[in-house]
Amino acid sequence: MKQRILIIDDNVTNLKVAIDTLETYDYEVLMARNGQGGFARAKIGHPDLILLDIKMPDIDGYEVCRQLKADEQTRQIPVIFISALQEVFDKMTAFSIGGVDYITKPFQTEELLARVKTHLELRRLQQELQNANETLEEKVRDRTAELAEANTQLHSEIERRKRQQQEKDRLFAVVSEQSDQLRNLTNLLIQSQQSDRQGLAIDLHNEIAQKIELVQST
Repeated sequence: MKQRILIIDDNVTNLKVAIDTLETYDYEVLMARNGQGGFARAKIGHPDLILLDIKMPDIDGYEVCRQLKADEQTRQIPVIFISALQEVFDKMTAFSIGGVDYITKPFQTEELLARVKTHLELRRLQQELQNANETLEEKVRDRTAELAEANTQLHSEIERRKRQQQEKDRLFAVVSEQSDQLRNLTNLLIQSQQSDRQGLAIDLHNEIAQKIELVQST
């Protein structure tokens, strides 16, 4: 897939030279001849790189760059300024508002191509890094969701076992209480039987004694 470059310049000669140079090296080239048109073209065309002149009839290149960097759709697109302005102030301004490079006119085609290639490669690496970060973040989100689900299941299992243990404890208490009651009833029954046997023995002894006395008296 061809890499796409947007050139924003009101000078037809500059446009032609830049377009011819870039198309020779198999770049897809978009163009705009004023600042507002360039900004609109950047939002629609999604270029990989923008070559931006400074002096233009409607709004200058500085303002175009500010608008590009303020817009979510275009702020990540690298901007190389191409201008006849050579003062340090002009270059510092270009870098301070988001430009990644500054080429003075008239430019050498070799220099233009070298800088374009460098910043396109940097752009590609940044996109790869961003994609890798997004993939990593997605994996982290998925893993976090899995851990949260596992934690929920673990909590549910702990609660289930806790309820089981509570039910076991309750049943054990019931059985223990019934066992105590049964033991008490058994003891009472044994005591009652012992009392009955003692009473029967006494009655039998008295009856025998009475019979002996009766025999002796006759």
